Amino acid sequence: MTLIAGGVIRGIKIMSTNERFTYDGMYRISFTPPKDNHIYDATANPLGVLAENFQEGGFASKPKILEYKYTLDGLIEDIDSGDKSAKDIGLVVVWETGDMYQQNYHILSLLDEDNLADRQYHGVTHVIQNIQSTAREMDMIVLRELVEYLNDPKAAKLSQKKKYDQ
Repeated sequence: MTLIAGGVIRGIKIMSTNERFTYDGMYRISFTPPKDNHIYDATANPLGVLAENFQEGGFASKPKILEYKYTLDGLIEDIDSGDKSAKDIGLVVVWETGDMYQQNYHILSLLDEDNLADRQYHGVTHVIQNIQSTAREMDMIVLRELVEYLNDPKAAKLSQKKKYDQ
């Protein structure tokens, strides 16, 4: 939440959070001027979107479901048990990925500049894809990898390629 409130991640508007319900919260994507706050620039705005992904005149999405876990493994366990459904979740925020995802999912790193066209809104670091169909299942922010990227982009990019390019 601090990364959103502090402006490191822009355009994600938290609508509610509550750990007592099935899902942890709701959010909305909002592109509002100035445009430069959202557009990718390798040094000034490395978490931005490509200019062609920015919608002129602004945009606000419908409410979406937010999940947060220490590790993605916790969410995978919830999905496998039937407690939660991947199709319901728009964004998952985790500290780290773990490795259980590899059974059913592929992770596309958006911290790799080769994949920037897949970043649909500011701050998303990864996309979880169905391993069979390669369809986008959920967007994800991996906080550990985001911090590593912001502190040392070159080393983080190499790490991302090694971890996720299979």
